[in-house]
Amino acid sequence: MTNEERATDAVIYGVPADALDHTGPSVVTINGTVASLAATEAMVHLTGLRTPKQQLAYRADQGGVRINVDKPTLPTCPYCTRWDHHPR
Repeated sequence: MTNEERATDAVIYGVPADALDHTGPSVVTINGTVASLAATEAMVHLTGLRTPKQQLAYRADQGGVRINVDKPTLPTCPYCTRWDHHPR
């Protein structure tokens, strides 16, 4: 890469290189886990095995997956209300 491309890459990466001790985070296992969860939800939808979950939260720091059933905190939040299935 050119110096300009390296500078752009560093900004996009989001973590200062000196904070990583010349390494970077490995996310291959997290990506695999999330992809497997998505594939499972697609499979259950396509086969009719069960109703797919609307929003799963994989918490690697806690070693688990949680189904989000939280009510939106702001009724005008476009992200929160997308997943809101609770009657008001």
